[in-house]
Amino acid sequence: MPCLRWVGGGPFFARTGSAGLTDPDPRVRQQATRTLGNLRDPQIVSPLVVMLNDPDDAVAEEAHAALVGITGQDFGRKESRWERWWGAHRKRSRQQWLLDALDHEALVRRTAAARELEELTGASLERFDPRASKKARAAARRSYQERLSFRLWWLDNEM
Repeated sequence: MPCLRWVGGGPFFARTGSAGLTDPDPRVRQQATRTLGNLRDPQIVSPLVVMLNDPDDAVAEEAHAALVGITGQDFGRKESRWERWWGAHRKRSRQQWLLDALDHEALVRRTAAARELEELTGASLERFDPRASKKARAAARRSYQERLSFRLWWLDNEM
């Protein structure tokens, strides 16, 4: 699935694949949820939040995993907490969500966010240690944000 993200297939597949979320067969809903989550497309967050209340526990758990993977956050299967987060963050970029996840309380979330930011941007987080103190992580994050901003500016302005 990562290749679909790189070629821009995410939004197309998110639109067409979301039809599987309403299929009567829970196995189809579960596979559609997993596939859409793997695309990491922010447009699918809202439908995934609804899937947290799916009557099939495996589908709801897949929706939770997909939301965590897309957003870098983890509010369990509490739809109201996800809705509040989505309302406050929907207009921010996914990269910003991942930058926020560098400060997540869970080591696994910080580590996953750092890895994916490097993959998405090609900019190294060499000074970021997910096990470091909150203060050290914040300093490394600021440094990374500065380099990322310059890198994105450079890519937009190349001749």
